[in-house]
Amino acid sequence: MSVFNPAHTNCTSIYRYGLAMATTALVLAPRAAFAHVKWFVEDPHSSNNEMLYGLTDTPVLIFTALAVIAIIVGYILTDYTETPQFFVDFGKRNRDYILRFVQILIGVPFVLSASQGAIIASHIQIGSYDPDWVWVVLCILEMVAGVLLIANIMVRYVAVLSTIMFFGLFGFFGIVPTLEYLGVLALTFYVSLLAVPESNPLFAYKAWSVQVLRIIFGVSLITLGFTEKLLNPGLARQFLSTYHWNFMEYIGLTYPDDLFILSAAIVEITVGIFLVLGMFTRTVSLVLFALLMTSNITFFIFADYQESLEELLGHSLLFASLLILIIFGRARHGTHVLHPFKKREQSPT
Repeated sequence: MSVFNPAHTNCTSIYRYGLAMATTALVLAPRAAFAHVKWFVEDPHSSNNEMLYGLTDTPVLIFTALAVIAIIVGYILTDYTETPQFFVDFGKRNRDYILRFVQILIGVPFVLSASQGAIIASHIQIGSYDPDWVWVVLCILEMVAGVLLIANIMVRYVAVLSTIMFFGLFGFFGIVPTLEYLGVLALTFYVSLLAVPESNPLFAYKAWSVQVLRIIFGVSLITLGFTEKLLNPGLARQFLSTYHWNFMEYIGLTYPDDLFILSAAIVEITVGIFLVLGMFTRTVSLVLFALLMTSNITFFIFADYQESLEELLGHSLLFASLLILIIFGRARHGTHVLHPFKKREQSPT
């Protein structure tokens, strides 16, 4: 008697694409879920930070339950997914070109941020804080790292420069912004590891670089969901009052801004957990990529050209990470954070 196994039937496609469509619908609902609202808020400290809802309020319970269900279902169904051969072949054929493009996507915002006296993002500046010379040194290191990436020389040392930058970031601003942009550090480690020769002891860690990037990128998304929305809703309120991105009202639904912020935060945290656990990595990354492009196009449509350019440059670091995950990323099989040595069952021939 044969035992029903979705991995051996056409049901695999139904499960895979059904969940992919559900994930897409969930993520695209709050369009501003992944925007770095700090980039567009003039005075974050003047915002109304009254909490959105209590832990036992109905919207919180509903969205939390939906997120938990999505995570459980995604965790189970990921075991029945296969890596599309197209991405594997495309990555092998164009690896060097992709890497060069990723280096440029990282290097350009590094150079531009450093030229503005900022680290990683335009809002991370010290203003009149002391000692100024330390910050200047950090900006110079960022500038050098950006130039090395763009010129494709001594790329293996970029991770060292970025590590020093992040220690400085932690020293000036603490753990929160460090966690928010920790994915950038993982990104620089990725490109640096790819540049080391086989004789270097670090070459052994090359195989884990994409998985580490995926996990840390997910942690950054989870952090942003809390720091820019759930725990600091004033930032999102100020953003929505300025740019009116709560599109639910435009389609005739009564959807208060606070509910929009809550749903955006839950989606952002859920997607971060999907990435950390290695669930539907490529699908989630593709949806994120489309979402970021949509938000950038939205600024352009509403003639907010300066904001559109600022977001495009800021998101280029995210585009670089997502490009790597889309082409070279994979689900948890083989290098899953919870089951690093789990082997897939082979389908009968």
